[in-house]
Amino acid sequence: GNATTPFASVPTVAADGRIYVAFLDFDDFTTGHDDYKVVEVSPATGARVFGPVKVATAIDGFTDYPIAFGRQTYEDSLFRSWAVGNITADPTNAAHLAVVWSDMRNSPRPAPADPYAATTNSDVIVSQSTDFGRTWSTPVAVPLAGDQFQQWSAFDAAGTLRIGTFDRSTDPANHKYDYSLLTQTGASSFSRSTVSTVQSDPTKNDRWFAATVNASFPFATTFLGDYSGIAIVPGTTHVVAYWTDMRNQVTFAGRSGFGEDAYFAYAS
Repeated sequence: GNATTPFASVPTVAADGRIYVAFLDFDDFTTGHDDYKVVEVSPATGARVFGPVKVATAIDGFTDYPIAFGRQTYEDSLFRSWAVGNITADPTNAAHLAVVWSDMRNSPRPAPADPYAATTNSDVIVSQSTDFGRTWSTPVAVPLAGDQFQQWSAFDAAGTLRIGTFDRSTDPANHKYDYSLLTQTGASSFSRSTVSTVQSDPTKNDRWFAATVNASFPFATTFLGDYSGIAIVPGTTHVVAYWTDMRNQVTFAGRSGFGEDAYFAYAS
């Protein structure tokens, strides 16, 4: 279609068997913002059936994030991140879809390039369609303090939107994260529960992917991982979550620090 530079495509299958693909499209060379778009494709051939339709513009441009090692990051942090999320389909209503991502629309902008000079407030953003992806609601930011990032969404068997996310809202310093589960409770409201049982601190004392750029934050995490997420136990409202957790101490080659382990949890 009319997409210029599509990337980060994610498909979903609706209750009636239709297939939709959401992706980011980079075509604003002034701000660097990406547009989230959705296309319907043929289940038989993969060919385009409808779209792509613009969902919204992600606020993820050249000056919206601080930068570490050439990649977007957050306050007092060095690990790479980005806005990308996913599309999910309501199993109770074939016309109902949601696209979820994160961006910096509520963060101070322009952000200083130095993450140790920045204050950031990355939010989870949600837009939904009730007409088979033809039109999309005004994006809603989930109003939590601090940074939420690397989110993933799924509708449960009751048609309720659930979102897993790295979440710094419980740390006033905006350093440590929980892995949290957001559950839609109203048209634009969400409740929050903590899935992880111990907070992780990616700003210092990592044993593996680490660098020291600021002496107050030795061995800061430079790579946290990109593919955490959630899924629904089929036919239920139960969520399973999978994320990078840094609670465990590890010693290797004479240096100790926090490890980076894959953690799994079963949540209600």
